Amino acid sequence: MDSQDLISVNDQNAICYILNGCIQPAPDSIQRAAFALDNLRPRTARGVTDETFARGFWQTFLKYARQIHCNNQDYLATVVKQLTALPPQNQGTGNFWTHLPGLRKAIEDMWDGKTYIPRTKSFGIPGMGLKAMRRAFEDNQSENARVRECRMQAAAQWIFYSAPNLYELMECNPSEHDQRKHHSTQFLGTDVFSLRRWMFWKRALIDLCTQVDYAARAVEFMDAVDGGQ
Repeated sequence: MDSQDLISVNDQNAICYILNGCIQPAPDSIQRAAFALDNLRPRTARGVTDETFARGFWQTFLKYARQIHCNNQDYLATVVKQLTALPPQNQGTGNFWTHLPGLRKAIEDMWDGKTYIPRTKSFGIPGMGLKAMRRAFEDNQSENARVRECRMQAAAQWIFYSAPNLYELMECNPSEHDQRKHHSTQFLGTDVFSLRRWMFWKRALIDLCTQVDYAARAVEFMDAVDGGQ
């Protein structure tokens, strides 16, 4: 579903205008942007629920993120973090953005492996990195070379920005829900979170090192996290 079906064009334009101010930020621009984005929520069109607004908001946000240079995307990740730290608008109510409502669904609607997604990993999107790694190295591979390349690049981006998170996840004991959700043909049961899986990804990237530069860089990041196993 397109964001135009969820929130008004005026709100979409307002979101992009506010985010533009974060590209070359003044010292307090991130905080001001977060407050301004939060202030859009109460004035959405009548009949638009919080859930609908949140999905439309994040779809617009992610579309904007895909259009700017990767060097500027860190500012957007900081805006997300600032949103989760905003004080509640009304006494006795929590911060609407604490758990980033609608973001997971917006990502599922729009997922294409772009680089901004890994930068938001530490802000409450569990499992997305593992999904990217699984699609790149474990699932049945697409016959389309471009699709395979996009999936491998997406996996490498997760390593660049979230290698410690992924490694920490692989050291956890998976619940039954985790085992059902994150299994693949190679990794079942408690192996869904395991160092064996981590090393499987690492060996796959090592095999790619002579073909693409980003694979060698990803291996360096993994070495830094696991001590060069």
